[in-house]
Amino acid sequence: MDGLEQSLNALTFTLDSIEHVAEEAASSKPAMNGVNGTAATKATWNGDAPMSEKYPQNPLLGKIAPSKTVVIHGMAKQLEAEGKDVWSLCVGEPDFPPAERVLTAGKVAMEQGKVKYTDVKGTAELRTLIAKYLETCKGVKYDPLTEILVSNGAKQTVYQALLTICKPGEQVLIPAPFWVSYPEMAKLAGAEPVILQTKLSESYLIDPVELEKALTANPRVKAMMLCNPSNPAGTVHSPAQLEGIAAVLRKPQFRHILVIADEIYEQLIYQDASEPKRVHQCFATLPEMYERTLTVNGFSKSHAMPGLRIGYLAAPKYFVQVCTKLQGQLTSCANSIGQAAACEAMKFELECVEQKKERMTETLAIMDAKRQYVVKRLRAIPQLGFAYPTSAFYVFLDLSSYFDGKTGVTADKSEVVKDADDFCEYLLRHFHVALVPGSAFGVKNGLRISYASSMETIEHAMDGLEQSLNALTFA
Repeated sequence: MDGLEQSLNALTFTLDSIEHVAEEAASSKPAMNGVNGTAATKATWNGDAPMSEKYPQNPLLGKIAPSKTVVIHGMAKQLEAEGKDVWSLCVGEPDFPPAERVLTAGKVAMEQGKVKYTDVKGTAELRTLIAKYLETCKGVKYDPLTEILVSNGAKQTVYQALLTICKPGEQVLIPAPFWVSYPEMAKLAGAEPVILQTKLSESYLIDPVELEKALTANPRVKAMMLCNPSNPAGTVHSPAQLEGIAAVLRKPQFRHILVIADEIYEQLIYQDASEPKRVHQCFATLPEMYERTLTVNGFSKSHAMPGLRIGYLAAPKYFVQVCTKLQGQLTSCANSIGQAAACEAMKFELECVEQKKERMTETLAIMDAKRQYVVKRLRAIPQLGFAYPTSAFYVFLDLSSYFDGKTGVTADKSEVVKDADDFCEYLLRHFHVALVPGSAFGVKNGLRISYASSMETIEHAMDGLEQSLNALTFA
């Protein structure tokens, strides 16, 4: 027992010594975070401080601009709560319904309990149908097993593509006017957005000469966004214009640059009797562009399924593999019911192709009538500039002749309207018309109109737009 007691006493002394040494080390050296060997800072607490100080956000989020549409949306909702009619041409979603068979397919899938997880990449059936559509209708071939990824809408697809191909500090070239989320997504990916301003005189399409200048001036550009047809411009690049872009990218100094081709409006293209037939060409079909293009598409626009959130990426295996790994850690698979509906939409699409029928004929005719009405009304407003719309369901207005170097004043001189952002609020307050200011799309003194709405709404909105401009004196 004496030996055991002596051993226990020795062990107690040893443990006390270790604890003492550890306390001294902790008090004399900063704590290390264990990740990169840097000293961890001790958190301080002030219960009376604002929430933003007590619980600071990720600094990365400070780089992201708030949505320009939030103010307009909030004002519109307040007016509606007061019982007033609001004529909104803000929303970028179809006002036509999906095909009845598509809705039925979603309903049947729900009734059959098809609500389990699918493969992260999407069901094999849907990926096979997408690949067949791209090969049959767009002339580009992808392996459905390894080169198609189904995501929760095209927005997720774009963001994952940017996260995959951009390193922190690299740049993303974004032509303006641009879809509102492109620059913010680039920032979230750690990249720097570089804006290429296009011109109204060129229908906001990309000029290859200006593209080359921008790429030369910004050697850190790793990727280029190409939204074709364009949201918000409502215009589409011809095959010849796309070849001009590709020719620049084929130059030796630009061969490292990748293209994220957002082609979700590719079926919404209109014809004019006085113009050559307009067609959409998939950018990946151009010489040397296949392996450098990540094609984004989905079912929200042409198939009128925005709430079901089904988008997809078609790209070489290398990119799809990495995007799939990323998606597996974020959302896993896309909506299973939406995938079932999308399968039926693709089957319908391919059946129409086989039978040489135009699936969109009736829908395009209805949308075209709205397009022509909006164009007629806009042309009747003096000094108002806009790019003639040829695709999607948008018109992008230019108010520069009203606001460049001038401001608008109401008749009673009680209100000053200094730019397009002010004008949008003024238009909503006094005429109950909701439009999105061009600053949301990277263009000062612009406005976007979406004519994917009822004719009643369009007529009231166009009346309000014309009356509001006439009610202001510009000087």
